[in-house]
Amino acid sequence: MKILWNRFLEILRPLPRRYRTFATVWALNVPLMALVLAKNLGQVPPDLLSTFYAQTVVAYYALPILLVCSVLFVVLAPLRRTMFMVTGVTLGVFVYWLFLDSLVYAVTRIHIDFFWLEFLLRDFTGFGFPATTVVAAVAVLLAALFLQVGIYRLARKHPLRWPWLIGIQLLIVLSFGLSQVLHIVAYQRNDARITSLTPHYPLYIPFTSHGNAERYGDLFAVFGIGEAEAEEQGSQSLHYPRHALEFSEVENPPNLLVILLESWRYDVVTPEVMPQVSSLAERSWVFDNHLSSGNQTTCGLFGVFYGLHATYWSAVKANNALIDNPVLIDRLQDLGYDIGVYADSNFDRHKVKDTVFAGIEVHEDFAGSSVEEHDRDMANQVKDFISAQTAAQKPFMAFAFFKASHYSYYYPEEHRVFRPAKDLRLGFTGGDTEPEKYWNDYCNSVHYDDALVGEIVEHLEQLGQMDNTIVVLSTDHGEEFNDNHANFWGHGSNFTRYQVQVPLILHLPGREPRRIEQASSHVDLVPTLMAGYLGCKNDVSDYSSGRELDQLDDELRPFVVGSYFNHAFVLGQDVYDVGPTGTRVYNFDDIGQEGSSPDPRLIQRVMREINSFYEE
Repeated sequence: MKILWNRFLEILRPLPRRYRTFATVWALNVPLMALVLAKNLGQVPPDLLSTFYAQTVVAYYALPILLVCSVLFVVLAPLRRTMFMVTGVTLGVFVYWLFLDSLVYAVTRIHIDFFWLEFLLRDFTGFGFPATTVVAAVAVLLAALFLQVGIYRLARKHPLRWPWLIGIQLLIVLSFGLSQVLHIVAYQRNDARITSLTPHYPLYIPFTSHGNAERYGDLFAVFGIGEAEAEEQGSQSLHYPRHALEFSEVENPPNLLVILLESWRYDVVTPEVMPQVSSLAERSWVFDNHLSSGNQTTCGLFGVFYGLHATYWSAVKANNALIDNPVLIDRLQDLGYDIGVYADSNFDRHKVKDTVFAGIEVHEDFAGSSVEEHDRDMANQVKDFISAQTAAQKPFMAFAFFKASHYSYYYPEEHRVFRPAKDLRLGFTGGDTEPEKYWNDYCNSVHYDDALVGEIVEHLEQLGQMDNTIVVLSTDHGEEFNDNHANFWGHGSNFTRYQVQVPLILHLPGREPRRIEQASSHVDLVPTLMAGYLGCKNDVSDYSSGRELDQLDDELRPFVVGSYFNHAFVLGQDVYDVGPTGTRVYNFDDIGQEGSSPDPRLIQRVMREINSFYEE
């Protein structure tokens, strides 16, 4: 026992000295990280606040790599050479990755994630790099590793004193906290001097907190966050629209009614479940292969109103102080439309109000104590709004976002037409759980909102406005009910057909009803309205990632779908689900079926599309 104890003490004795050397190596790498990250901000106009924030953001990268290497140090502590080799390689590869990302970002405005890294290794010329890039990349990697050897030797001979090491580590921790607090307040107050830097950083997901920003934001008044005028903040990461828009005269512009039903699946538009919507579909354009721009609400709404791929969502939020509103809303306001927005979805907290409806009243207070009662009052308020605009003889856009079909699925008892239902216990489901009860409950809620939609359409007809109103019926995303027996329910968890394919029904005055089989997307709605009805003369690519819905063809096109922290490229039947920790490839119809390798031509096309609105 004494021998083991002595051996243990022998192992522990040199650890403080070794940790001092290791910590010195890490500390000497922090300035390298700062220099590489600064390269990404080369085009950002200098500003005291943004410069200070950029310095603190370095801790976002330095702190995690310190924690990772510290764990490696502890695990490999008895093996001195192995420990220093592993931690040195880890630090070297990390700094090299930041450097490689900065080179790719400078050319393509795309940060390297696992998907693009794989594509870069397979087809680097697709990024616009010459063949010599591979040689240069390998040379830089070797240089980075040799640099770590030099840093290690320097640290071993001249390790920093403990007070310096402790001080540097505390400074990094404090900087990390300060950077996130600054972002929380700036995000709430739409200060682009801070928020617009976010797209420049790789894998950067800063903190947001609506409640804390409201409560404690004034404590940071010394930084002047949110006090600069929009024109003083500048557009630092996005160019939207790409060129100034030009318009022709529009006489008697049509009204626009946009109705979204939360979590609306593509396969419930049947006379049994939705008799009112099915009746409207018979005299409308119906899109049988339509994809949302998101598998959750914000990305889905973003595609509807901006017509941009969901990967632009963070950049639009970052620059919304300058953008103000999407070009669709701007054009409607220029034409004198009155805009009524009705939604029980906390648009303020999710930044939808600031990015889509800035300066426009969003009606979020509805009578009743339940979701179904709120939807009932919402329908009444929308009808009152339409009546008021008709009496004033003004064009209008009414937007209604009904919530009853969101889990836990809400409806009055008289709409409980599908049974058995009301037995929701999703926490106890598995891959073999039969979805009948959940599905029936969902169908009941959709059946209820269908009746409310029918009332609004009937109200339009009674007022004689149907022939002068574009009616858009769709949703933010779909809803899954264990369709692949993989225990996926609801939305926001994958990008299969059940969460991404959604209904789109367009009632277009003067147009004959059609069923469209070609694939379409939420991003196609804005160009359809702007070019077809609102007089925009620009090429669609100046303001949208989509195309006009009456100009679809059978060509295979890439679709981009966003989520909370990840996104996916849907290429035909293959889904490339890109997340912070890796890429999953699976079939659009079955998440359990592996997808195939992507067509390089489609990948190059999607790369151009998700890059085209960034500053060159």
